[in-house]
Amino acid sequence: DLFLPPIKQHPIKEDPAIIQILVGVFAAPVYETVIFQVFLFWVLRCIPFIKDRVYLIILIASIIFGLSHSDGITYIVVTAIIGVLYNYAYWVYQKKNEKVE
Repeated sequence: DLFLPPIKQHPIKEDPAIIQILVGVFAAPVYETVIFQVFLFWVLRCIPFIKDRVYLIILIASIIFGLSHSDGITYIVVTAIIGVLYNYAYWVYQKKNEKVE
């Protein structure tokens, strides 16, 4: 609980199991991909001094991804490391699509 006040319970804990599954398996990953990869890559590439530094973009986007999962410092660090893997994979995907077009 580094940046946000503690949540007493998970926001969807009282929802039916099917809703929890749909949110956890489909909605949350799509939301996080759009925000932490597509949008952040676009925004960071608009900043002149980092637009050509892909590894810096990956690092910044991953740190922001980790901070968005603020359930404690360990969780933030682990999630940021996972974010590096996701963001690197997204960058590789982008590069492959640029070559095709």
